[in-house]
Amino acid sequence: IADRFGFLDASGFSRAFRKEFGYSPREARSAALSGAPLVPASPRVYRAPRSRESPLGDILRGLHA
Repeated sequence: IADRFGFLDASGFSRAFRKEFGYSPREARSAALSGAPLVPASPRVYRAPRSRESPLGDILRGLHA
């Protein structure tokens, strides 16, 4: 996914993912495999994504569906 959307390395993708969703890709994968719900970081850290400003968020949410 990182390569497809122009990230130079996995760490850059992980930082963008965490900034967008409030948890890491690893945490998202683990939760998806276990069926556990993910709770975003506290409101001080997490900013809800805005569709028109966040195409990465739209793409990643689409993969989850």
